[in-house]
Amino acid sequence: MIIVIEGNICAGKTTFATKLKLAIKENIIIFKEPVANNPYLEKYYGNPKEYAYVMQLWLLRQRFLTYLQAMSLHLENPDLIIILDRSIFSDYVFAKQNLVDGNLDQSQFEEYMKLRNKFLSLITQPDLIIYLDVSPEICFDRINNVRCIACESSIKLEYLQGLNKCYKELVQESRDHQISVILLNWEHFDRCDDILSGVAKLTIPEFLEKSKINSNEFLVDDQTRTIYSWLRIVSSFGNQSESFNLFKSSKVIFKFESFETNLEDLIEFMGMKTKKEFFNFF
Repeated sequence: MIIVIEGNICAGKTTFATKLKLAIKENIIIFKEPVANNPYLEKYYGNPKEYAYVMQLWLLRQRFLTYLQAMSLHLENPDLIIILDRSIFSDYVFAKQNLVDGNLDQSQFEEYMKLRNKFLSLITQPDLIIYLDVSPEICFDRINNVRCIACESSIKLEYLQGLNKCYKELVQESRDHQISVILLNWEHFDRCDDILSGVAKLTIPEFLEKSKINSNEFLVDDQTRTIYSWLRIVSSFGNQSESFNLFKSSKVIFKFESFETNLEDLIEFMGMKTKKEFFNFF
């Protein structure tokens, strides 16, 4: 089961993810947001017009790779609960706001969306999105009086208000695509036992079985717990192509049914050198 935690800057996603892990207690893993190793964050806050585009591409790549890892774990162990602190799905929110603020021009935004759409065509949807609904004003107060990270001191309230608007649009878009979304008021860091209990109940076998069916085709050997899955990947780099991945236990074996084009553009964008390196990522 893949759960994505979403919310504005300083909405409390990490705090919530930690509480959720404590509530579920076992068979759970958290993928944190790639902030600590972001080489552009401080530069972006200092000069957003110069660094917005390169940072958005870097974040898009990182979040895509993270989601691929989450998918791989999910396919190997469907009973594992995987939590992502933000995801490739909400990366669009920040790109859209950068366009509105004039930090990205239209051509840069269109190139970003082209790459994002290619990446989204390679992955499955999450089983659940939990959106932490916190007002921009409270997020602004937490940034300046609670978290107090130096590079974030330049964040304006108007920027958070813009992100909030984009996030609400994303929530509706997710629901339109039949993704389950829970809106949670997280303005007071409540214990929120009800919501934690509710999410925990979603891990029952019936829901896990539904998740397996909706995500991919699974054949599960209950005796050996070996899971086989065909994950269809459609790439539109150049000519249309189809490839299939066979996941077996903790090892990934790739078998190509048809492969009429290459993935050089995608591999280069992901910072890799060969197809083998790309596929061995799993």
